[in-house]
Amino acid sequence: MDAVSNKLTRTEKSWILYDWANSVYATIIMAAVFPIYFSSVAKSAGESGDVLWGYTTSIATFVVAVAAPFLGALGDFKGMKKRLLTAFMFLGTAFTLLMAVTDHILPMLIGYGVSYIGFAGANLFYDSFLTDVTTPERMDRVSAYGYAAGYIGGSSIAFLISIALILFGEYVGIDGTLAVKLSVVLTSLWWAGFSIPILRRVKQTHYVETPPSRLAAHALQNLGKTVRDIFSDRRLLI
Repeated sequence: MDAVSNKLTRTEKSWILYDWANSVYATIIMAAVFPIYFSSVAKSAGESGDVLWGYTTSIATFVVAVAAPFLGALGDFKGMKKRLLTAFMFLGTAFTLLMAVTDHILPMLIGYGVSYIGFAGANLFYDSFLTDVTTPERMDRVSAYGYAAGYIGGSSIAFLISIALILFGEYVGIDGTLAVKLSVVLTSLWWAGFSIPILRRVKQTHYVETPPSRLAAHALQNLGKTVRDIFSDRRLLI
């Protein structure tokens, strides 16, 4: 492979950047910052934050798992993959913001549950866009870059800013609660802002033509075919 072909294309870079964009959600909202804050809020209200957080995560994961096969089949049709990615991304970022503007347990849980569905749902279509942004020979390389960008994005600038706000914010008049809320706002803006390249530059090149009135029926047919293919391949089924 020559030097020119080794360079990432603009489309490949735009795809890779989305992993940088959304991984901050996984770090700040799902793992390192917000769960601890939520547990403290729930404890002060006489509730078990860990239990409520776990139930919400399980419900959101179940919703995505049940919907994923149908969403995947729907995404096969012309123009649908970008629309669905955009819809789930906006769902995720909007409900992430909700978590920053409330101090009540229920709205925070709703914000987390719906934003998690947005995060996971968008990832379904982000992953599937790999075949549209590069060639089969370059897929492993581009995918590895995306994976690396996710790790760096999730643990670098935005995360370090959040930790700095929490640890040292009091020196500039920012208490612990405000620091967490600012971290949540930063997460939403970071995710949305760095998603712009994939929304602008990445296009669905592999698709099935179908009339809009037949989308649902054809999606169910595709889903049925996928299920039959799985059951016909013993290794895949297992």
